Amino acid sequence: MLRDFPLFPAQYISAYKSWDDLYELRIVCSNVQYRPFGFYGPMRGQFSLVVGGIEKGKLPRSLLKVAQERMQTVRLDMTRVKPHDFS
Repeated sequence: MLRDFPLFPAQYISAYKSWDDLYELRIVCSNVQYRPFGFYGPMRGQFSLVVGGIEKGKLPRSLLKVAQERMQTVRLDMTRVKPHDFS
């Protein structure tokens, strides 16, 4: 979970179509398209990362299901949330 993090600029994040509240970060490094997924929450001012993938054409639907399941788990049990250590 990232706390007190501003909203990501639109060029780096987008809501994933047909997946409520799930957001896809767009990160490119060494010609690899990384796609971590997360959601804003569970508390105000937080963004929680739930799963990561690499885009090679189309992301597997199973990855999106895992992301949605983990998002629901975090919302139901906030003890599963751990702050990110930037050190």
